[in-house]
Amino acid sequence: MKKSNIIAATAAASILPFAALSFANAAEDYHMKVDRKLLQSSTGIAELHRDLDRQAREICESVGYNMREVSRFHSCKEDVLDIAIEKIDHSRLTGYHNSEGLSPRFSENR
Repeated sequence: MKKSNIIAATAAASILPFAALSFANAAEDYHMKVDRKLLQSSTGIAELHRDLDRQAREICESVGYNMREVSRFHSCKEDVLDIAIEKIDHSRLTGYHNSEGLSPRFSENR
């Protein structure tokens, strides 16, 4: 799944405790849950990032990438995670993401 094939929809209103991020490609829609309460503390930021990473992995597995296609799987997961971080648009979450060596590639393929 290339970034150019993913369309990211807008996140739900930030006042909701849980927001949903939606992604779509030509055939399917994908949704990620975001617990916005976790954005209020550094431990919450780390927990949210782990949860987003898990959800990104599940999305990529659901489209058929598996560990036999390691580079495609990791590229898919990074793309989905980068888009989620970008759509959430929270400075501390973005900073955490960047510090984990998972620097977003927002300008790539756009």
